[in-house]
Order: sequence, then structure tokens, then C-alpha cells
Amino acid sequence: MAFKVLIMGLPGSGKTTLANTITENLQKQNYSIQRINADEVRKLYEDWDFSIAGRLRQAHRYHTLAEDTTKDFVVCDFIAPIPESIEIFDPDYIVWMNTITECRFHDTQDLFLDPKEWNYKVTDFKQVDIKFLIGDILAKSIE
Repeated sequence: MAFKVLIMGLPGSGKTTLANTITENLQKQNYSIQRINADEVRKLYEDWDFSIAGRLRQAHRYHTLAEDTTKDFVVCDFIAPIPESIEIFDPDYIVWMNTITECRFHDTQDLFLDPKEWNYKVTDFKQVDIKFLIGDILAKSIE
């Protein structure tokens, strides 16, 4: 089973950029990666419903895509605005992109709850220690 990494946070916080960086760094070390991007999954299913039910449905899709892979790692970026969406995806490692306090989507911002637990919290994208982060992900993946 793949080790699942969730990069979560408000829209515009840098989730996709960091997810791509993590993916590239793991691939350089010859790991196989299943990359799951929220917008790409929404396009695939033509599902742009941002109600709570729609968001939970998407979390189930991310979970299914992650569970169906034969890759070493799953790197998934999505907002995960409520605890249930995190529980459904069931990540092994959480990166919380806490780099912004406001986003352009007020319904998402109003719904978003800070996670109670995470493995790595980013408050300034420029301060991300990617070497440490990759090392921590790898260490946790073998525990």
C-alpha cells in the first residue's frame, strides 16, 4: 500500500506548488508517485460542486484513487476544509499550508477549520526546508 501524503490548506496557499516539489524530489530518489490534484480530479469527474456533500464526495474519490495505486507514494493536494474530508482520505502524513489567512472564496474560507494534527506546518512558503520535509516523509514511511 502506498504511503499517502496530504498537502492541505486554503486556495492560493501553495499546495499544488509544494506537492509538485515533493513529487519531483521523491522521483529523483527513484520512488514511484501517484500524484492527485483536486482540480484535475474535479475535471475528470466534471464535478464542481463545492457544497459539503460535494467536498466529501471528492475526498472519497481521492481516497479511492490512492488506495487503487501500486505506487510507493501518493502525493495529494486538496483544501480539506473540514475534519471529515481528512478522515475520509486517511493520510499517513499531513502538510498544512498555513501561509495565508484569507482566500478569494469566502464560502471555502468560512468552512475551513484548522487541522488538529499535522506533521509539517508551513507558515512562510519561502522558509520550507524541502530536504528536511522529504527526509521526514521518508522516515515516517518506514515506521
